[in-house]
Amino acid sequence: MRRTTLLLMSMLLLAACTLPAPASPSEPTPISIFPTSTSEAPGPGTPLVPSTFTLTPAPSATVPTTPSATAPPASTETPSPTISATPAGTRVEPTAIYGQPTWTDPMDADSLQNWAGTGGLLPDTENIRLGLADGFLTVTGKKTLFDTWWFTWPQLTDFFLEMTVRVGTCSGLDSYGVIFRGPPRGVTPGHGYIAAFSCDGRYQIRRVDTTNPYTFVDLVGWTQSTAIRSGSNQTNVLGVRAVGSTLTIYANGYRLTEVTDTRFVDGRYGVFVRSGETAVFTYSVDQIVHWILGD
Repeated sequence: MRRTTLLLMSMLLLAACTLPAPASPSEPTPISIFPTSTSEAPGPGTPLVPSTFTLTPAPSATVPTTPSATAPPASTETPSPTISATPAGTRVEPTAIYGQPTWTDPMDADSLQNWAGTGGLLPDTENIRLGLADGFLTVTGKKTLFDTWWFTWPQLTDFFLEMTVRVGTCSGLDSYGVIFRGPPRGVTPGHGYIAAFSCDGRYQIRRVDTTNPYTFVDLVGWTQSTAIRSGSNQTNVLGVRAVGSTLTIYANGYRLTEVTDTRFVDGRYGVFVRSGETAVFTYSVDQIVHWILGD
């Protein structure tokens, strides 16, 4: 289903991140599990019609040319999240609970405003590539074992978000998802929470404490779930509910897990990709919707 976007934004906030090895980020935060690269577009201002919006060139970041072939260094901090292991039960219908979404991005032509980078173009770097066509936003991770992301502009505190994703050919830990509660534009190093699904039907929640050096805590390690459709050519809906310190992750409307973590309380969100098995892994986003919760 294709809809006209509810909001047209003249300027965007994006961040791409890549971290397998230490990186030298610059806003937007690209994080890959090795080197980090960044580029970003300015944040939203007064909404303008698509034909008149402009983007100010953003500074480019230096990306290491020889990434490490080993996994990124793990955090030295010992995670102590509160985890609910309650199995998937009744399916959650957000519209029945929260009403119509506060914001919808249908990934049509107008969505360019939400994802474009410097010069009004979608990113195509050595780490990540985004494309818009046929009602989908395609996200490609170009480096194996790199955690890479790209932020859009909304900055949220308490919210419920759903992203509908279709994967093509994939295997194992090729993974996709969202990064949320990331830094404001221009703030470095990067940080945030990553909620990801893998091709083989697992989920993960990772807290990225900093991107320079890349330091993270896996609040929930890779965990199998029958609520996630596994394998190639599948469609899944990844849901995130963030209210205060409580983070709840859903797959196709079913709750997977819940953690309590107080490190980050608000921020931007964006798309996340990791080529875990496939040299160049691509997935397609059908739409992203979010509800702002609370006053």
